[in-house]
This record gives sequence, structure tokens and C-alpha cells, in this order.
Amino acid sequence: MPDNPEQDVRRRVTGKGYLILLLSLTMILAGLSISSPFFSITGFTALLYAVSSYLRSASVKGELERHADPTELFEGGRVRVSFEGRLKAPGANVVLQDEVPPTAYVKGGTRWRLPAGGVVRRVGYRAKMKLRGMYRLGPLKVVSEDPGGHFTIERSLSGESRITVLPRPVPAGVLPRLRAPPRLLPGFSHSRSVGQGKEFHSIREYYPEDPFKIINWPATARRRKLMVNQYEAESLTDVVIILDAREWTGRGDLYRNPLEDSIKVAASLIRLLLAARNRVGLVVIGEGIKYIRPAAGEKHFRSLLHELAAVSPRGGGPLKESLKVAAQHLSPSSPLVLLTPLTEGMDAWEGLEFLLSLGHPLTVISPDPAEREYYVTEVKTPRYVLTKIERKALTSLLVKGGARFYDMKLSHTVREVLEEVMG
Repeated sequence: MPDNPEQDVRRRVTGKGYLILLLSLTMILAGLSISSPFFSITGFTALLYAVSSYLRSASVKGELERHADPTELFEGGRVRVSFEGRLKAPGANVVLQDEVPPTAYVKGGTRWRLPAGGVVRRVGYRAKMKLRGMYRLGPLKVVSEDPGGHFTIERSLSGESRITVLPRPVPAGVLPRLRAPPRLLPGFSHSRSVGQGKEFHSIREYYPEDPFKIINWPATARRRKLMVNQYEAESLTDVVIILDAREWTGRGDLYRNPLEDSIKVAASLIRLLLAARNRVGLVVIGEGIKYIRPAAGEKHFRSLLHELAAVSPRGGGPLKESLKVAAQHLSPSSPLVLLTPLTEGMDAWEGLEFLLSLGHPLTVISPDPAEREYYVTEVKTPRYVLTKIERKALTSLLVKGGARFYDMKLSHTVREVLEEVMG
């Protein structure tokens, strides 16, 4: 049930209201200055009419309670919003309007008109949520207006509904049709990567998400900072997806920018990796570095989808520095999938080379920024040509360094990307 904060009341005077107030005050002053009872009485009558209109505009009574279901859904799903209660407008025209985000489609709109003397007990709508994200629907605004249209009073009712729209992965029925054996999915096998096993692997610095039980106290005393033990994973492989969510990844079309395309691929890739009995972690590069430890299971899958739903394009630090910071969280030699448009060109190579030098099997899935620019401008600018040249050179270095590179075009569907990457 959404919150019901105190009503926010805003009173406004329309243009007609200002005019009648100005005329009434002018006639009153004129009547007093020239001792004319006609002007004075007419002015006071107009002023009383204005006050009466104001009181009638404020006569909306009652409350409406908001209901929204479901509050968590996938992209393309629909949420039903309804308002129940009793709202009466004895002497005012009333307009009800609910606030919805621009990415929600509502057939018929979210605006209802209640004539003077009318009563509303139930209204509602269904909104199709077209894009993943964390949204608020509402508040419901009630705008009352006197019959003459001189004054309006706006009230906010029924609080807000918080809606989580998750990125929609490729349907599970598609998974068996992917080519096998997939090169990116080690699956259920003994791994030399760090995990939840019992065999000691190494020592590293403590991070806030580490459990206290793995702290190595003798090493902590020697180095005068918290150190933890790392252990070999006994059966599962830790695969980490690194998502570039810096500010410029969100530029372009609202639904087909590099960030949204990357998130759609990431959501489906997580499903595939978990289905192959891997543990999956997530690193989001934005204003800072957010790290979600590798784990398995349906609960973890939903948790990662929630993280992807909450991502927004922020921050603008160099990718090479962000990758070096992110590497501190990674299990040794764990497979990595990097989703980035590589907008810096060759400047990003230092960070990519650093990951390869640590022994991480690296797969880079890159939405082509030059292609997206050409899609909007339809002009091959000098920057377009330079971006293409740098991208080709960087691709060559990645392949020579042992990485796999996938150039994601606008025409490619998520399934096509997955079949190419996983095949």
C-alpha cells in the first residue's frame, strides 16, 4: 500500500479572477473618491461574487484511496491503478489527473472530469510500462474550479505508487536452441577461481561486503589493515558481468541507446549463465563502482534484475581507471563479460589490457556508438570516421590479447547477440 502524505493544496487565481478582482477594487475606490454609491455598491457586489466563487471552488469533499497491482513487473507488462472512495463537488467543476512517467502508455489517458454536483466513487486505468526502471505513479491531483472559472484549487490525494519495472530477459524456452557447447559457460566443473570452497587460495584486502568469518587476523596484524582469506570454488565458476553505465552511455534514443541495449543483453546473459550452473556477479560502473558478489539461484537472479532496473547513466570517469578499480573485487582468473560502447577508443586499452594481464578470460560486447550517431544524423562526420578507425584498431588489439569481441549493431536482436557470444 503506498504512502498517504498530507495533502498538498495549491490555490490559484485565473485570468478571469484577476480581472474581476481588479474591476471590483477599482469601482470601490472610484466610488469612495467621487462619493458615488452606485460605483461603491457595484464594486462591493463584484467583490462578494469573487469571494463566493472562491468558496465554491474550495468545496470538494472526500477522499480516494489508491491501489496499484502489480508493483513489480517486466518491461512491456501492465500495471492496474484504481482509486476507490467518495469525492463530491457540490458547487465546483472538478478534474482528476494522475501523474505517470513518459515511458508509460495509458490508453484513454489518466484525466477525468467531474461536473458540478457530481460524485465519483471509482476510477482507474491500466498503464503499459515500456522501459525498465524504478518509477512513481502519482500523486492523484484534484483540481476544482468555480463555475465561472475565476479560481482553482489543486489538491494532491492518495500518495504515490512505487513500481519496479525489471528488464525482460530472453524467454527460457529459447535457451535449449542455443548452439552447444557454449564457450562462455564452463558450467558445473572444478574451478581454480575464488569461491565458497574450503581450499585456501590467497589473501587480499577486506571489502565491506566480505563476511567477518574469512578475515585473516594474523595477516591483518602484520599489515595493519584488514585482510581476508580467499578459497577455491569447488564446483561452480564465478562469471562477472561488467556494465558500463556512465553518463554518455544513455545518450541517444530513449529506448535504443547503448545503456538500454547493454542492460537487455546483460539480463538475458545472467539467465543463461545461471541456467548453466554458474555463479554470476555484477559490476556497475557509473558515478562509482557497485559490486554484487557472485551467487546462484532464482533469488540472486531477481536481485540482479533489480540492480539492472535501478541503473541510470551517471558519472564520467575514464573507463581504464574504473576497470582497474573494479578488478580489485574480482575473483582471480574468473571469466568476465564487459558491456561498453568503448567511446574513449584507444584510451580504454590500458584498462582492458590490465584485465587480460590478470588472467581473466574476457568477452567484450560493444554497442557501436558511431553507428548510433549515424542513425540519428545520417551524416558520416569526421568524428564518425575517426571513431570507426580507433574501434577497428582496438578490436585488433583485443583479439591479439586473447579477448573475444562482439560488435553489437542496431539491427541485432538480443537473441542474435547471445547466440553469437555463447556459440
